[in-house]
Amino acid sequence: MLARVLFALLAVLQISACGDTDRNRVYPVATGPSRIALTEDPVRMHFDAVGNYTTASVAVAMYGRDLNDVIGRGSFPMDKDGSVTIAGVKFDYASLGATAGDVTFVLNRAQYESIRSPLGARLGAVRADINATSSVAITTFGEGTFGLTQAYYYVFADSPEPVKFAYTANPERLAAMTKDWTISMTYGPTFTFLEKCATYLDNGASSRCTTDYADTSAYATSTSRTLLPGIYDVKVRARDNWGDEVSGAKLVVGLHPVARIKLAGPSTSTVGATLAFDAVDSVAGLTTGFLYTLEKPAGSKATLLDEWSRNPRLVADVPGTYTVTLTLSYNGEVSTARVSRLVTPVPTGASGG
Repeated sequence: MLARVLFALLAVLQISACGDTDRNRVYPVATGPSRIALTEDPVRMHFDAVGNYTTASVAVAMYGRDLNDVIGRGSFPMDKDGSVTIAGVKFDYASLGATAGDVTFVLNRAQYESIRSPLGARLGAVRADINATSSVAITTFGEGTFGLTQAYYYVFADSPEPVKFAYTANPERLAAMTKDWTISMTYGPTFTFLEKCATYLDNGASSRCTTDYADTSAYATSTSRTLLPGIYDVKVRARDNWGDEVSGAKLVVGLHPVARIKLAGPSTSTVGATLAFDAVDSVAGLTTGFLYTLEKPAGSKATLLDEWSRNPRLVADVPGTYTVTLTLSYNGEVSTARVSRLVTPVPTGASGG
């Protein structure tokens, strides 16, 4: 019995010493950019064939519409320098030993414009890999990066007009794209729709888009019935044959600004009195803040206190008229209101108030 236990323990120790080969294996690594500018600057891809891949080779290929639309291919032994030209683009391989190397190439705009695949498509991707195990792909060229063109979009909650989300994309990738939209607010409503450049009705929110090779736009209605006042996260995920990209923005749905301001406290004031203003009844409309301006008598050094709030105040230091104007603005609409108080001298034998 003891012999069996010792034999089992020895077997466990041997297995532990050998280790888990799948866990300890280090796979090849390929690194490089996913998008490039069409300039004369060299583009670099790096490859490191470690572990059991000491006799690896690096392969490069150019594709059009998808992986079945091959423009051309080439390969390099990992341990030897070399070069190959595909569709007029020269790829240079520099060996860094038996297990590593770099591929560099230059793709300018003239070259990009001249390349066509067997199916007549523009260049869709440049891919490279080590022994077909680890790969890197460039799928966006030039200034065609997908993304929303604004960080913030503003709309009135009761507006019958839709808000327009505009974005740009690589023209050659645009036709094959589908776009998943999500408009959401924490603890609030969420709207989602799939855009294929048609008209949809989703949760009462109409959406449509137009497509050309310069710009694509999506719309979402923002009435009080569908989008309540607040700040929403807008995300669009674009997908095509080569992958997907996500772009985000903020949608600010606000009310029309209405400025209201009045004086609190007594109806008359004398020098030394505190004038308290009340703008609580104003409708801010999601404006970034309350803007107050003060007009005061000549010689006065009074300043507004708490002017970031709805209840600013000042201490009247000389006789005369003090006027405070409140300005609120949102989405190009401005509302103003003002209030004045005539401050009189302190009567003889009395204190200010």
